[in-house]
Amino acid sequence: MQLAKMLPAPTAVDHDQSKQQNIYAEILNLHKPQEYRLQLDDRCSRIRFSNFADYDAHYLELELPSLRPLEHSLPDCVSLGEMLATSARSLGDALALYLRLLDELRPFYDSLADIDELCDVLEPSPITTKHNSRVFPLKDRVYLKLTIADPFGSFGSMALQIIGPTEEVAQLRHVLSDGLGSWDMELDMHKNLLRIFDLCYFPMRGDLGQGQAASEEEQHCNICYVYRLDTGEVPLVSCDNSRCVLKCHAACLKEWFDTLIDGKTFLEVSFGLCPFCKAKLSTSFAALLKT
Repeated sequence: MQLAKMLPAPTAVDHDQSKQQNIYAEILNLHKPQEYRLQLDDRCSRIRFSNFADYDAHYLELELPSLRPLEHSLPDCVSLGEMLATSARSLGDALALYLRLLDELRPFYDSLADIDELCDVLEPSPITTKHNSRVFPLKDRVYLKLTIADPFGSFGSMALQIIGPTEEVAQLRHVLSDGLGSWDMELDMHKNLLRIFDLCYFPMRGDLGQGQAASEEEQHCNICYVYRLDTGEVPLVSCDNSRCVLKCHAACLKEWFDTLIDGKTFLEVSFGLCPFCKAKLSTSFAALLKT
């Protein structure tokens, strides 16, 4: 006690040095190679946790000593920065919060893991832990887009959209609406979707003529002649005319309509004629495909 009285009042420099020393001490205490990998940059201004024992695909990178998140593997819709700012007072707090969030997100990742394994996911590509939506085939020329707006409440924030020819989509929307009313909480998301659409399995690559036996031209966009754009988009759009062979990217179709003299745009939806059979088409589905 007497020694404490003899010490001078701490200056701002002393406070900063003390804060830095506390960070270094925390880093030493948090070095646990059996549980995760810890990396520091040369200036000790960034710290990265990765290769977690139960979540090997996840990572967290923080600025030191502010604890501001620089990179992380959680979905973009999770406001990690705000959570850290309000509840993490130390590096240990920040790591504990991140690990707790990973535990809470396990049902979200488990649900999508079944879909990734048992469906032919076309978008996004490549799939990462940050994505909260999937696009996969429901049947020939018809696709299902699943989006989970709140990963902490997967079922309550789930949105399902059907993309394809107008008449088929209209019929399937009724099927989906009726099926959602009898959703079985005891079943996982994948099994519920199979039950709703009365399927044994969702089409995989090759089931719809997209396998090795199909020619490259059948897989490519009929406008740009490319399969996957730099944005990750693949040709999902087909004509309402069942006899038409058109298959293209939504972005390519919109660009095609913009070149037509009689093409029209209303409320961000473009209208025009099919480049092949001249049937009327619109890009109303383009917004559904945005991930």
